Amino acid sequence: MANRATKSGINREVAEKLASKYDQQLAGQCMQWISQQIGEAFDTSGDSNNVHEQLKSGQRLARVVNVISPGKISQKQIDGAKMTFKQMELINKFIDACKSLGVPDHECFATVDLYEMQNMVQ
Repeated sequence: MANRATKSGINREVAEKLASKYDQQLAGQCMQWISQQIGEAFDTSGDSNNVHEQLKSGQRLARVVNVISPGKISQKQIDGAKMTFKQMELINKFIDACKSLGVPDHECFATVDLYEMQNMVQ
């Protein structure tokens, strides 16, 4: 996660309001679904910190895309996502795949929201 100044004033209030809407149980169910789809065991706790840690590389999300649309993201791209920009690129490819499958824009999160743990509710 990027080093950011502590939020204060209205920014803190907005961040707290967003955090209060986070559904840990639903997030855990989503994590379990991802684990089942890609056939990989990992910590599926719905805690926002865990969700961030498990998904921020984009590799698991890319594997989900390939389960739904085989070969959409090359294994070379998935395995080569070691640097920040490559990981964010994988997250973006996941979002693009969701949109191509009919998920509306307003239901998709922004790449930076996951990568920098900014808006985990989305």
